[in-house]
Amino acid sequence: YVGHSQGTTIGFITFSTISKIAERIKIFFALAPVFSTKYLKSPLIRMTYKWKSIVMSRLDVYFSHNPAGTSVQNMLHWSQLLNSTHVKAYDWGSPDLNLVHYNQTTSPLYNMTNMNVATAIWNGESDLLADPEDVNILHSEITNHIYYKTISYY
Repeated sequence: YVGHSQGTTIGFITFSTISKIAERIKIFFALAPVFSTKYLKSPLIRMTYKWKSIVMSRLDVYFSHNPAGTSVQNMLHWSQLLNSTHVKAYDWGSPDLNLVHYNQTTSPLYNMTNMNVATAIWNGESDLLADPEDVNILHSEITNHIYYKTISYY
């Protein structure tokens, strides 16, 4: 499996939670992996999730162009994960709804130590989304890492 950015997130979550799929993957190539966002440095993304700074009268313009290529639920999920070293499932906003979706009142954490797929990681030293500090945290949680390279000029 080859994943880039959010595609790696999908791989990490799937391979750590669905063993029947993980068993079919020989190697996971993770390019610019985005999993935790504690050290995220992208000013545009940080600003996007500071709802108080958004000009409310412009919302119709914002939403006429976005979300392009994603869903509002996906954007909300990432906003729930900002400043966290852990990734958890989407929080439905109430214990009752979480209970319906997850059979527990809170959204569950994804545990990378459950993933046994051989994993190779490449990331960039200056990447604003796949921040090297976040990637290092992720790397330390992967039990079957076979390669790890930080590219200094990217």
